[in-house]
Amino acid sequence: MRNRFLQALILCGLLVGNRPALAADPLNVVFILIDDMGWKDLGCYGGEVFETPNIDRLAAQGMRFTDAYAACSICAPTRASLITGKYPGRLHFTALTNHHKQLGSVEQNPTGIKLIQPEITEDDGVQPSEYTIARAFRDAGYRTALFGKTHFGSGNEDLTQLGFDVHEQPHCDMWITPPTVVPEDPKKMTAITDLSIGFMRDSVAQQKPFFLYVPHNAVHVQVQATQPFVDKYNRLLTDEQRKEYSPYYVAMVEELDREVGRLLDELDALGIAENTAVIFTSDNGGVDQVICKNPYELTSMAPLRGQKGGQFEGSHRVPLIVKWPGEIRPGSLSHEVVITPDYFPTCLEMAGLPLQPQQHLDGVSMVPALRGGALGREAVYWHKPHYYTKNSPLSAVRCGRYVYIHYWEQALSPAGGRPHELFDLENDIGQSQNILSRMPGVAALMRSMLMQHLKASGCEIPVANPQFGK
Repeated sequence: MRNRFLQALILCGLLVGNRPALAADPLNVVFILIDDMGWKDLGCYGGEVFETPNIDRLAAQGMRFTDAYAACSICAPTRASLITGKYPGRLHFTALTNHHKQLGSVEQNPTGIKLIQPEITEDDGVQPSEYTIARAFRDAGYRTALFGKTHFGSGNEDLTQLGFDVHEQPHCDMWITPPTVVPEDPKKMTAITDLSIGFMRDSVAQQKPFFLYVPHNAVHVQVQATQPFVDKYNRLLTDEQRKEYSPYYVAMVEELDREVGRLLDELDALGIAENTAVIFTSDNGGVDQVICKNPYELTSMAPLRGQKGGQFEGSHRVPLIVKWPGEIRPGSLSHEVVITPDYFPTCLEMAGLPLQPQQHLDGVSMVPALRGGALGREAVYWHKPHYYTKNSPLSAVRCGRYVYIHYWEQALSPAGGRPHELFDLENDIGQSQNILSRMPGVAALMRSMLMQHLKASGCEIPVANPQFGK
């Protein structure tokens, strides 16, 4: 019996030894992800029609990034990238599950589609074998939670298996329907905040550090707001502003800001604000015009070109604010290029936990940038081998000031397609001038970098449709 007892003690010791030792006062992490928020849809990013005092306060307390990117221009692949530290192309999850079939496939149009695109099925998305960021924090002794929209795949994922001990997804309308007034709690943002506050209070009561992931349904369509806020912006927006901004959308952003403020205020009330890192960003670019039977405007990407689902800066560039008390100079600004898979190693390093390089293969820790330094990264990449709304399959790379976009119809189809593009963001942030013909050497180098990346990552490439045009 005594030997068994000693063996049990040894086993427990080994198990504890495998868990990273927590600091005396471990850092909490709150990650707020907004759905479809444009790069300038905040006051602190120059959005003149937006009133976002609480998010602006967060920026004043932390660091704002000018060149932060989503890993994809649509939500699900970006969200998968966030919790795995991998590019969507490496995950083979580069479109919404089965959605690509509705937007361009040989099954529906066997002779009218130039390329056969990779299949995305109900089984694709974040796999149980992935060692997610939530699992890394949970294994380090943290409480972990998710409140809001998941979209890591088909929607049937086991969130506990993915690392979230506590999780709840308040449901709301996410379809392309006209903006509407709701009596209360647009996009369930208040319910999500209430759940988050309850989780933080429980964690403090249990004296446990926490990793809290708050992926809001807002500001995705259907646009919802309460009557007082809609009335406010019906009064404030000029006729000229209404050509670009929906009063309903601007109202919804302010109501979202209120909920972010409630979360920040609760950190203060609990006495843990100075020991909690807060990250605020979006899963892709915003929507300037909802494409449907009767199109309507939501917001403006200007001066950026493009919107959600596309291939330009307005499709990928997103707001990013990071508050890390005692480490980040308040009110600072970074021009470093960062992208979604970077959050995994960044959060671990901020919390003093071991990195997981075998997992976050595409992530680069942002900690040097957060401390005012440079990352020294070579490039960031996108791979979207599917038809989506008006866009054909493509891949892209940003290296320094240049962005190269590679269109697979042009590369693979005998019928050709849209010409490849090269843009100089330093002189043309609106991407109005394709300079590829003037700088073929730069384009060739970036094309080579892109192809090497796609091959090394095992990305799926579309193939020519032999039945096209027959």
